[in-house]
Amino acid sequence: MTGALWMARRTYYTQNLCLELLAAARREHAYAIMATQFNASELLQVNFQWGDNESNESDEDAVTGAMLLTWLAARTSRLRSLDLWVFELPALPPLPALRHLILMHESGHLDAVVRVLPLLLGLQTLYIFHITDDAEAEWELPLAGLHHLRQVKFDGFLPSELTLSPKAALHVDVSSPWWDMSHPVWRTVLSNLRTFDWVADFMSMDDLPEILKVPNGLTDVRLRMGKVGSSQSPCSLRAAFAQSTYLFIDCHDAWVDVQGGTWRHVEIFALNRMGVSGLHGSSCSDFYLEYALLVGESSQARQASGGCEWVSSGRECLWKGPRECRHPPFRNHACKCGACLQCLTKTGEWSNNSCSP
Repeated sequence: MTGALWMARRTYYTQNLCLELLAAARREHAYAIMATQFNASELLQVNFQWGDNESNESDEDAVTGAMLLTWLAARTSRLRSLDLWVFELPALPPLPALRHLILMHESGHLDAVVRVLPLLLGLQTLYIFHITDDAEAEWELPLAGLHHLRQVKFDGFLPSELTLSPKAALHVDVSSPWWDMSHPVWRTVLSNLRTFDWVADFMSMDDLPEILKVPNGLTDVRLRMGKVGSSQSPCSLRAAFAQSTYLFIDCHDAWVDVQGGTWRHVEIFALNRMGVSGLHGSSCSDFYLEYALLVGESSQARQASGGCEWVSSGRECLWKGPRECRHPPFRNHACKCGACLQCLTKTGEWSNNSCSP
């Protein structure tokens, strides 16, 4: 109780609060906090971490965490930014002033949060990191009524149904070889989709997913695969993206045809072999290729490039243009989603503190 009283006495003028309750005694700590005369009228930002392992999270633990969050929300009407790191969240309290929501959720039960999100009418950015083994879990997110929403990022999943206002930019990161790229939800959000990262290290990609072949608003595409294309059938990248698109491919072996490509910048990093054709016929004046062994039309590729040099460990690179991205993708990637903690901190929307995950 002493720690809870100490905190309660110092919260009257507090604008940023970090609650990190990870230990086995977190329920006792939560009850002690709720027993105090806690004044949070000036509170603007909360980092709330509850639980340290899903296998140790009982139903009572989850309910207590939700109680504490609801208790805290009832004591402030000005909360603008909320960062939640939880394994189970049976309820999300009303938060009428909330502008930025970050949710790190590692349980299959996301239903309670999904029901509340359309009610957060002041929300401007939304980031959800969610990993579940329940492949049949489906959530509908009707967010078209959130007219202030500008940046949305889903990390690890995409809802089965999703609607967004025309001004909302969507960013999706997925990391599974069984990801359903033909799901109808992709068609409904193509006009909102801005960045797309797909990591499937042991998967072979013979052709681009359909969503990357039709007109879209993508500005950044990052694909990390085991193998892309084959020597008999290179993966065609032509006419897949707009002129403003940055395309990054990271794989073990790559055989690609860039004939007719119109993207702004293309970067292909092959750990082993690379075969590239069509560089002479591509209108892309900015590319970077790195590999251990260049096969196929190697002389034509070198002629089409602006430079050729050796890099570390005996590897070679070809490049042309200003070389805006000199390093392999997924290793030095600056996020552009505008909704995660990194982006919000960079833009000054989030005040950084030591307990941020």
